[in-house]
Amino acid sequence: MALTRRHGISTNSYKRFLIDSGAVYINYATSGTANCMGATDGGNTFTIDTEYKDMTADGARGSVVGSRRITNVTVTLVANMKEIDNTKVIGYGLTGSDTTDSGDYYTTTRSLEISTGDHLTDIALVGEVSGSEATPAVFICKNPISTGGFEISMTDKEESVIPITFTGHFAVAAMDTEPWEIRWPDFS
Repeated sequence: MALTRRHGISTNSYKRFLIDSGAVYINYATSGTANCMGATDGGNTFTIDTEYKDMTADGARGSVVGSRRITNVTVTLVANMKEIDNTKVIGYGLTGSDTTDSGDYYTTTRSLEISTGDHLTDIALVGEVSGSEATPAVFICKNPISTGGFEISMTDKEESVIPITFTGHFAVAAMDTEPWEIRWPDFS
């Protein structure tokens, strides 16, 4: 008797893989002309972390359809920046900072205030889909600021990578709309 193999591979499978590390862009969704943050190393990640609450009631012996609600959403994009540009990497990595040009150096300092103007409109991780070189997959974090601290490590015979964690924020005018968007190519 012949063995019947089971798998999910179709003739289109290899045209729908998200490949390589992608690139990180500032204001990709809103500007029409994206501003690439620069070279990265070690990949980049986009995460939507959702917390749920099951509303309980006497008589229910477990989860009930319609009883679950979303109580918290945290959207993050981690960019592992290898190319260090003062305004894009250091400036955006230190939310609320100011940079001045003295001629020899760019000097970055910060006060203890974060204003609404410190939020970017969006930051996006843009990646290639194997069957759609012309139309990328886009993972957008809206109203982000850097929330993960700032660290530079320098190691002999290696290049530094600065990980920057951007966290999306709800807009006051749209409190029921989560601060993220995913654009996937239409293969039809």
